[in-house]
Amino acid sequence: MTATQSLMSSTTTCSPSLSHLDSKVSGGKFVSAKRKEVDTARQADIYLKMQQLNLPLDPDDVYETLGVKKPEDFDEQMAELEERRKGAC
Repeated sequence: MTATQSLMSSTTTCSPSLSHLDSKVSGGKFVSAKRKEVDTARQADIYLKMQQLNLPLDPDDVYETLGVKKPEDFDEQMAELEERRKGAC
């Protein structure tokens, strides 16, 4: 099923539910939000600046936004890094 077919299917199944809520549905349409294009170089610069300011970052968000595969052993690598940081203090 294509995205268009899926949208049309959801439109026909939602209309009766919405009309029972006294919503005007005839002639209406569903509009999905478009995802903004991300300038990855600019976003990477923002992440670096946030890190320099010691602001918290969501690692999943960083990997997803930059289009980089998150390592399977990410948690282990982070634990090792934390141990090295503690040892340096």
